Amino acid sequence: MYIPQKQNSILFELELIKSLVVFRNFIDKQKVQEILKCSSKTAERRINTLSLVHMNSNLIELLIEYENGIDTKTLADKYSCSSTNINALARRHNIKRPIGFTNKLKSDFTFFDVIDSEEKAYILGFFAADGHISKYEFKIALASKDIDILEKIKTSMKSDVEIKTRNRKTSFVSSEISELNISSTYLVNSLEKLGFTRNKTVECTFPPIPDDMYLHFIRGYLDGDGSFTRYITKGYEKFCLSICGTETFLLKLKEILELKYNCNFNSKISKRFDTKNCCYELKMSGKQNVIHLLSIL
Repeated sequence: MYIPQKQNSILFELELIKSLVVFRNFIDKQKVQEILKCSSKTAERRINTLSLVHMNSNLIELLIEYENGIDTKTLADKYSCSSTNINALARRHNIKRPIGFTNKLKSDFTFFDVIDSEEKAYILGFFAADGHISKYEFKIALASKDIDILEKIKTSMKSDVEIKTRNRKTSFVSSEISELNISSTYLVNSLEKLGFTRNKTVECTFPPIPDDMYLHFIRGYLDGDGSFTRYITKGYEKFCLSICGTETFLLKLKEILELKYNCNFNSKISKRFDTKNCCYELKMSGKQNVIHLLSIL
């Protein structure tokens, strides 16, 4: 006998189950049981009605990370299983790597997932100043005389990639550049979640990181896009600190340093070139002001 009220209840349950699906057509049966407060068999019936596949939540997360480009060695360590089993699971469910993915060179692709250490915050700040992302790649390029910085970042990110050096020629000068390139859509996605875009030069904003990581991040940014000058003029010792970046980024950095760390910027943000949002400069002068900022960093 058809009972409308019961039918409506089932339809509601099915819609509720659909909302639990986070990847492909996989769903954790235990979550269905918990939300519907039903038996295992009822949960199975509802899952089958929607043509979904039951899979443990951990395995679903593993396949998401696999598709995003995390190498199988990292996943095997994280989920306590073998690389062979991970590859077999991915093949069985037709989960493929992103275009351009290479699994030969290892790195900690989860490095920027959670900014919870001085090291991560510093490297994120250095990337904000001197880094770049494309659809599949994280890159930092520096003058070859500073290659030791890239070596330290490479070590911190547990990367096997080779730092490549090349000559860069312009109309006026020829110089040697060293680059650290890590291919991973997962790593790129982590940085995008922190607000960084492929057009970072124009769109860079201060990332949403924990308050206690601010100074470490700022120190990294200053090492990339800051300068400190001490000079003598007319017998007086003078100090100046300059930071370059987008207007949006510098306004937030200035606000944080003034409100949280009692810094005194005695000049306004100025525009260096006639471009939208980017190429701004924030200056601080005065020995006391500059020494205070350098000391807290």
